[in-house]
Amino acid sequence: MLQVSIGEGFAIADIFRQQFGFKPPIDYVLPGLDKLQKKLGLRNDPKYNIPKENNNGGLDSFHYQGFNIPTKVEEPEFGGLGGEYYNTDEYGREYFMPIKLGGYQLWFPVISLQLQRGIVETSMTERTGNVIEIVNNEGLNINVKGLIVGINNTWPEEDYQLLMELYAETKSLTVESVITNIAFQKAFPDLKEAPRVVVKKVDISPKTGVKHVIPYEMNLISDLIFDLEIA
Repeated sequence: MLQVSIGEGFAIADIFRQQFGFKPPIDYVLPGLDKLQKKLGLRNDPKYNIPKENNNGGLDSFHYQGFNIPTKVEEPEFGGLGGEYYNTDEYGREYFMPIKLGGYQLWFPVISLQLQRGIVETSMTERTGNVIEIVNNEGLNINVKGLIVGINNTWPEEDYQLLMELYAETKSLTVESVITNIAFQKAFPDLKEAPRVVVKKVDISPKTGVKHVIPYEMNLISDLIFDLEIA
């Protein structure tokens, strides 16, 4: 969820969409009804359900493209299993769902997870269907897409070096985020150590026309520690 921009005509969310093909959800803070209708041009559009003002002069909710976006209320700062819901960049702007890798905050991240089970399917002779045997829970795959943005329109050399240092690590790194903490603790309930991952792949994509932005993509895979018991 991104709600940041830099200067005239430069929007992080738009750059992200151009690079990765989708635009992150925006954290809307709703203005008054008249301003909202005027800004979005939805006064007479039947596709949208714009509620009436409540007794306090604000909006109860705003239905836009199928999503019900309530008026912004106070939100928790930390997840129940650890991790922050929000962080700020070098410009002091807030963004949603940060993630730390090796103790470092990644840049304007959008996180996706993939969980998979090891399953053995056995066909039954002269019977319909298969016997399904769950063998184990396989590793957790984490994909992070983001943008490294330089300060004062300069190419972000130091941050790029840090990204390369994270990739160059030959050992697993700690990972911390609300979304990953939940996934690790629920998928691997016997895990006793802090969640750790290995950087499997890093993609650096060119971004023409914007010299101080480096789009990046990281693939991380969980590194779990097991106790081997010998009978």
